[in-house]
Amino acid sequence: MQSATTIRRAIILLLLLFCGNFLFAQNISSSGSEADSLSKKDRSKSDTGINLMMIVAYHSGISRSYEFSIARGHSVYTGGYPGFFMQYGGGVEVFQHKNDIAFAPKIFYELDPFLPPMCFSRINLLYVTDFKGRGSLKYRHEIGFSFEGGFNVNYGYTFNLTNKSFFRATHSLNLQWNIFVGKRKWENITE
Repeated sequence: MQSATTIRRAIILLLLLFCGNFLFAQNISSSGSEADSLSKKDRSKSDTGINLMMIVAYHSGISRSYEFSIARGHSVYTGGYPGFFMQYGGGVEVFQHKNDIAFAPKIFYELDPFLPPMCFSRINLLYVTDFKGRGSLKYRHEIGFSFEGGFNVNYGYTFNLTNKSFFRATHSLNLQWNIFVGKRKWENITE
């Protein structure tokens, strides 16, 4: 039993490290002299639209949780109202139920297609543990409203994949604030 718990922890840690490699990877763009020669119009088109972000969230429900995550976000402008925003990353949720507390390393992916306006979908994979040998793998899918990827209000349903009684979670109402590090960048894909 102890070795199975150790294996699960190692898998979760590896997933978070794998996600972290993509999260903090840097794109190398053209040299400074080539970038300086681009016109203002061409510069806006060459912007990748990628930002580093911090996420703060509250998840209500039977077992409520508080989230702090780091993500890589991508904002795309398509010339009219429809555009989209997506992000992926990892972090931790602190679960609370009555007087018990547990921590959940997590990875997630979010897509906001802006069509219909403020449409939102997010998938999360969490491993809730009390670091005393008890844990539960959970999958949460969220849908709801997003204001251009900055602030989200959504409904979530959590599937308890293993140890279903440990910090049981099902329906939740979630509030999420995506904080862009620095000025928000937009990729312009018009024309």
